[in-house]
Amino acid sequence: MIGRTPAAAGPRTVHHCPVCWKPFTHPKSLLQHLPVHTGSTTCPVCGRVCDRKARLNLHMRRCHPEYADGAGGGRTPLHCSVCWRAYTNPQSLQKHLPVHRGHTTCRVCGRVFDRVARLNAHVRAAHPGFTGSPGLDRL
Repeated sequence: MIGRTPAAAGPRTVHHCPVCWKPFTHPKSLLQHLPVHTGSTTCPVCGRVCDRKARLNLHMRRCHPEYADGAGGGRTPLHCSVCWRAYTNPQSLQKHLPVHRGHTTCRVCGRVFDRVARLNAHVRAAHPGFTGSPGLDRL
């Protein structure tokens, strides 16, 4: 491999994100990128969006060490900026936030769920013929 030019190495396979079409040369990089679109790489304390979960964990340890392990352990709770519901685990707060963006309201019957995963399960069970997006389209 030493001394080979990129052209001599042959064409590279490009893997595109199915959401934003960002190109990746390695499938693992694409898998690490996908959580960006679910909001699971957004800091629940300051709202910073990291490009992968490992960098969010690093950000939490450096910028918000009191919440870095997510255990709570007598720490001051995190509060939802919309409804002020308290959470000691940053990941739980992050899973709660889509409620306020309309992403957990069923498009078929209008029922509201506390998490996107529960909305998806509801649509599969209650509306098996529904083929559209279960919640509001994400921007």
